[in-house]
Amino acid sequence: MEQQQPAAPATVASPAVLTEAQMSEAQVCGSRFARNKMDRVLIAQDMAASMGATPTFEQWEAHRKWFIDGYTAENPQNTAAAADTAWAEFAKLLDTLYGMTKPKSTSAAAEKKATERSQKREELLAAYATDDAHEVREKLQAAYQTAASEPTNKVAQKAIKNLTTVLKAKTADEDKAQRAELAELKKQVREAVSDCESTEQLEAALACFD
Repeated sequence: MEQQQPAAPATVASPAVLTEAQMSEAQVCGSRFARNKMDRVLIAQDMAASMGATPTFEQWEAHRKWFIDGYTAENPQNTAAAADTAWAEFAKLLDTLYGMTKPKSTSAAAEKKATERSQKREELLAAYATDDAHEVREKLQAAYQTAASEPTNKVAQKAIKNLTTVLKAKTADEDKAQRAELAELKKQVREAVSDCESTEQLEAALACFD
C-alpha cells in the first residue's frame, strides 16, 4: 500500500537548513512513528539517512520539529508533551542504532553559555584545590546529613551539588594518575626484561606473576 505523504502545515515554517525532501522525510517519519512503533527500527534507518552522518545542530533541530509535526498530525490527541516524549524515545533509538546524538549548538549564545559553565567549574575546583578525594567525600557526607535533617536547607543542597562535581573530578584525576604510573612501571619492566641476559633473573621475575 502506497504511503500517503502528509502536506506541510501552514503553522510550520520551512527551515532553510533542510531540503524539501528532507523536511518531507522527517515529517513522514513522525507520522509513521505515531502509527506503528513496531516499525521504529526502519523509521530510524530512514531518518538517519535523511540526516546524514554528521548533521549540524540546526539540521538536527529542523528534523526534530518536522518529526513532531508528523507525529501530532497523525493523531490530534497526541499532545505536545507526548510528541516531545516520542522524539526523546526516537532520538535514543538513533543513538543506540547509529550513535547519532544531538550536536552542540555553535551559536554565539550557546558558546557563551558553555564558556561561562567552564569558568564556573574551574572556579569551583580551585576552591577545593587543596582537598583530596577523601576530604571532599567527608564534606559531601556531612552535607547529605545536613540535608537529611533539614530538607529545606538550600545551602546544604547546593553544597551537595558542588561537592559531587568536585569529587568526580578528583577521582577522575586520581584514576588518571594511577593509570599513568602503572603504564610507566610496565614500560620499565619491559625494558628491564628486554635488557636482561640472566636466565635465573628472568625465571625469578616470571615466578612473581604465578
